[in-house]
Amino acid sequence: MKSKIGELRRKNGLTQQYVASKINVSYQRLSEWEHDKGMPKYDKAYELAKIFNVSMEELYERK
Repeated sequence: MKSKIGELRRKNGLTQQYVASKINVSYQRLSEWEHDKGMPKYDKAYELAKIFNVSMEELYERK
């Protein structure tokens, strides 16, 4: 299964580098989350949900 983070990032036309810099993580860490090799902690997930304008539940949905 893949996380929804990558899908939401691409849907919003954002680069990994941009999103990573907004939440103060490396783009490599963001890539790990996108490929389901871990999930962000609550504070980072909350920031991602705000960037993508989605609920936390939607952010954690699986494909």
